[in-house]
Amino acid sequence: MLFRCIRGAAVKLPSSLENIQANAERGTPLKEEAKRSLREERESLNLAQKAQQIEHSDREMQQREKYAGRVFALVVGWIVVIFVLLLIQGFGGLWGHAYHPLSDKVLITLIGSTTVDIIATLILVLKYLFRTARTSPK
Repeated sequence: MLFRCIRGAAVKLPSSLENIQANAERGTPLKEEAKRSLREERESLNLAQKAQQIEHSDREMQQREKYAGRVFALVVGWIVVIFVLLLIQGFGGLWGHAYHPLSDKVLITLIGSTTVDIIATLILVLKYLFRTARTSPK
């Protein structure tokens, strides 16, 4: 049985193409019609493969646009939250007795650990979405 690898997936060639290919490998002389048929089958498979690659690229592009925007919004949101938290810590005493400042250790832990989480998420998502052919999963 003859298989052709298309973008990591084995695709079984049509039986007519298998027979023609087997005859060609054995050295049996092929008629012009058989040669033409073999050429047409190969062209058809190549066109189908190219169409599938284009469709796959389009889906990847849509995902990149969608998730890159979401990751950007997440990072901008986090920067705004940290900015507001620091403003409240610095100027919170102006609001009266209801304000209870966070200790330095709590503030450093809160900002540091969550910032590392946000940056790690950003790196993971962007590496997955914008991977190169060398780093793409098999």
